Amino acid sequence: MIHNNAHINITHMFKEEKARLPEEDTLTVVPGFIGAYPNSFLRINRAELLLFIDQVEALSSEADYSDLLGRFGIRRTSAAFGTTVTAYRKTAPVESGLFDYNRLDNR
Repeated sequence: MIHNNAHINITHMFKEEKARLPEEDTLTVVPGFIGAYPNSFLRINRAELLLFIDQVEALSSEADYSDLLGRFGIRRTSAAFGTTVTAYRKTAPVESGLFDYNRLDNR
């Protein structure tokens, strides 16, 4: 998932908050990963997809995000972390070799 931050314009590097249009933010869902610094790994069963969408739409605080990760996230300290990384290495060996897990959320 990629959170796309909407702006009225992007002509200035500073004072971003004045140019933000948070009500126009969007979310993009892609298979696999984009970038070298994944923020989190999520595992969502089809049966829980609507619940996941509802929780994402309701996100409004750090506590909400922690709850989302508590239900769907795979933390670095989780027993499932190693198998998740191994499975992704098998399906996308080149892309997975670029990951830096130091920034992975472990809340």
